[in-house]
Amino acid sequence: MKSLSGHAAKQGAVLLLVDSGRLSCYFLGMAKLLIGTGVLLIGLGFLWQMGLFKIVPLGRLPGDIRIEGKNSTFYFPITTCLVLSLIGSGIFQILKRLF
Repeated sequence: MKSLSGHAAKQGAVLLLVDSGRLSCYFLGMAKLLIGTGVLLIGLGFLWQMGLFKIVPLGRLPGDIRIEGKNSTFYFPITTCLVLSLIGSGIFQILKRLF
């Protein structure tokens, strides 16, 4: 496998790999992942602004820790973190199978 070199490679451009006459981009998989994640975050932000997440009480689930003192408040949403972690893992498993 040979890599192209020259001015573009010295400037930090994405290196294109040449193998048996085929030209393929080395970082194409990462680019798809980043674009997909960006589109997902934009969609979630739009839904958040529209108020469609008011149904789910994220941050107020049973198991979230909240300690209120006289001058301070400590809040650790452990159950919310676990739920979001499970949802995120499921989304990434689906994306992994699609791409």
